Amino acid sequence: MTIAIVDHLFDEAELKPLEIGKSQLRKVDERAPDNILQALWPVEGTRPSSSISLKIARDEQDDDDPLGRTAKKIANACFPTAEWIICNARYFHYLPGEQVVKHVDGKDKVMAAILYLTHHWEPGYGGELEVEFEGQSLAIAPKRGRVVVVGPDVVHGSNKVLNGERDAIVFFYTQLAA
Repeated sequence: MTIAIVDHLFDEAELKPLEIGKSQLRKVDERAPDNILQALWPVEGTRPSSSISLKIARDEQDDDDPLGRTAKKIANACFPTAEWIICNARYFHYLPGEQVVKHVDGKDKVMAAILYLTHHWEPGYGGELEVEFEGQSLAIAPKRGRVVVVGPDVVHGSNKVLNGERDAIVFFYTQLAA
């Protein structure tokens, strides 16, 4: 069972190029298969917006790609010995009332990492990541620049956003090339 919380891995100059315009986002209903929708967002009003899934190959050498550099930096800093071939990254944008139900990512994942891009968050705004770890439930604040890594067997989800917005990129590292 793996969980890690890393603050200050990225500075603002590294985070800024990762932000995307709201015009690139669509409600997750338009992007996810029905089985995923029902598992993570069983109630329609709780579904966030997301980008398309973007593939990053571990051996890709594009230094001009901030998303690829970010995925590799997270992997090298947080789980340097893990074997992964492909990372699928997806942006998520949550408004008040939206959340993700608790779930596990599954055995096809090596690791998942969440990088928070939220500009302004305070206690009481909601949207904390809830992680079940060693019999306890931990609430992890979605602070800008924070990386949370969870193993494929870790139960996690998010509380409803109550105030403001929550932005994150989720990186799913797999051993599958397809």
